[in-house]
Amino acid sequence: MRNDLPSGAALEDPPAARESTPPAAPDTLEASSPPKAAPGPPRLWFRRRRYFVNPRVQGPLLVHALGYAFFFLLVTAVGIFSPLVRDLEGLPVSQQNPFWNPAYSFLYLHYHFWPIALLAVLAIAVHSILSSHRMAGPLYRLSNLFRGMKEGRMPARQVIRKKDFLHPEFEEFNGMVEAWKGKIREFKNDVKDLEKLADLLQEEALLSDSPALLDLVQSITENRRRLAAGLAWFREDG
Repeated sequence: MRNDLPSGAALEDPPAARESTPPAAPDTLEASSPPKAAPGPPRLWFRRRRYFVNPRVQGPLLVHALGYAFFFLLVTAVGIFSPLVRDLEGLPVSQQNPFWNPAYSFLYLHYHFWPIALLAVLAIAVHSILSSHRMAGPLYRLSNLFRGMKEGRMPARQVIRKKDFLHPEFEEFNGMVEAWKGKIREFKNDVKDLEKLADLLQEEALLSDSPALLDLVQSITENRRRLAAGLAWFREDG
């Protein structure tokens, strides 16, 4: 057979089929991924709340609320049923059922309920205003004290009435103010000592005639004056 290929050229074998990696099965992919965490127990909202944050304050308020509710029920019950019982005492046994007529029952309740309910609400409102002074008074005083402290006035020891709320909180406040006053006194004494050291250093700088040392003394003196002015901003009220 005639060979048409140029000399020196060799016949090439047909390319071998390339091996291809088959795609992984879905089960293999799922096995390689990290397992999902199992869902935990549902979180109940009432387990993550603390209802009584301050029992010393919330306890008396709860007692007041329950007392108001009991007082309202007692007044309305006495006002509604006592006239009915009084009217029934003089009737014979065969006629001691006045609620056989719905219209009579409705008019009776309408006539006796509203005046007594309004009187009970008025009494509760007046008593709540008077009793709220035990909470509003200390809070108002704390507000004034905080306003004065923002202006640099350190108050004296505060004493509230015996029946007021927030006695432990006022004790904490008095302790805080006393601690601040003690620290401020210490800082003022340190400033006085620093002033004496700065004067001695200035004398040494004048004797040595060193410009760098004089500049350092001047910088220390200015910082000491600013610190003294900042501490003088706090004033003790008594």
